Amino acid sequence: MKKTFIGIVAAIMLSSGVANAADEERFTFGLEVAPSVSWLTNGGHKNVESDGAKFKFAGGLVAYYNFGADNKYAVFSGINYNGYGGQMKGDILNSNNGKIGTTQVEYDFQELEIPLGLRFRTGSVGPVRFTAHANLGLGIVTTGHAEGHSIAENSTDGSLVGTFYDGKPSNYGPARLRGTFGLALGAEYDVDAAIITAKIRWRGGLTNTYFHKNGLTPVRTLDLSDELYDQCHGNYYSNRLHMRAHSIDFVVGVLF
Repeated sequence: MKKTFIGIVAAIMLSSGVANAADEERFTFGLEVAPSVSWLTNGGHKNVESDGAKFKFAGGLVAYYNFGADNKYAVFSGINYNGYGGQMKGDILNSNNGKIGTTQVEYDFQELEIPLGLRFRTGSVGPVRFTAHANLGLGIVTTGHAEGHSIAENSTDGSLVGTFYDGKPSNYGPARLRGTFGLALGAEYDVDAAIITAKIRWRGGLTNTYFHKNGLTPVRTLDLSDELYDQCHGNYYSNRLHMRAHSIDFVVGVLF
């Protein structure tokens, strides 16, 4: 009887240990860092074009809820810090919408993003598994900055006049909330007590990032030559600029 009791206790302890291990495998948490290349798109605007990319940085914390056979599937979320930037070139227009010069503006902004997505991973090939990720997200823009220069025709004698500026207007800023998405392909490598991850990720914008009044209210698109000043009655393009930020990230991380 004593041996039977000991056997039952041992079986219970063993099954409890297996359950705890399964629970530990059910959730994984990690840290990621990502140098990236970011650029802006113009939404087909006739007076503005995308004109260059910028080197930026991203990183964050990630949490996975694993499920399915061999935990091949997972729902993930977390919080990311994302940096975006790029350059736009726009026409300077007179009151008759005639082009009188050009403006080049470099944009930088940072956000905190909350993603929600799915991950699929293959079976193991030795210590390696391959992964695919897809997610939607909400970006909360924390800071934004723009600087640039204009070259316009002097209305008195036809000569070209250059203007340089650095800053952002007090009444205008990047949209404070953005819809985002991410697509990635990568791999995982098992080590003693952790998993090393690497992936190439494309991040993009689903909503317009272009300057809003006080960062909240959409306005008609300011002429790029005027947007950096506090001019509530500046020059405007006839079509609104739908500026979206994108990046290619080279992500490395560790999961526990």
